[in-house]
Amino acid sequence: MTQAVKILEFAMKMEQEAANFYSHSAQYVRRESVRILLLYLAEWERGHYSYLEAHKNSLLDKEQWGEDLSLPLDAREGTHILEKSRKGEGVELPIHACATDLSVLRTALSMEKDFHVFYQNAAEKIQDPEGKKILRELAVWEEGHEEIIQEQLESLREDFMRDMGFEPF
Repeated sequence: MTQAVKILEFAMKMEQEAANFYSHSAQYVRRESVRILLLYLAEWERGHYSYLEAHKNSLLDKEQWGEDLSLPLDAREGTHILEKSRKGEGVELPIHACATDLSVLRTALSMEKDFHVFYQNAAEKIQDPEGKKILRELAVWEEGHEEIIQEQLESLREDFMRDMGFEPF
């Protein structure tokens, strides 16, 4: 089995576990904005899994990276998820009722950082230029996930500071 296939198999496992974590966690968070974000993340990770699987199958069948594969949704397309909270629309639960949300987002941020680093490192190790390109692209997508999660986490932290009377921060 080639190095590229091993990388893809490991990446597929990571993406599947992340999708499962996000789907499962969405059932327990209290704020709707966090639930929506987690469901989008689960969808994106499933898309990454399918994308990786198609490349793996192409490598095994044709000994080359897949050509003309449909790209999964780019994480940056999902920034509209946060527009509601940016505009101050809607009423969310008080932050003290949402400790689980903060914990889930911190865990999600850590996972996405790990994925980002994994894809960067894998891109450096692989010799094939097409493989490097694809793995670097995945690193960028995971970085986009990080940014969205970080923004949601910062929003919750600001709500917490305000709710606890720690303003100005």
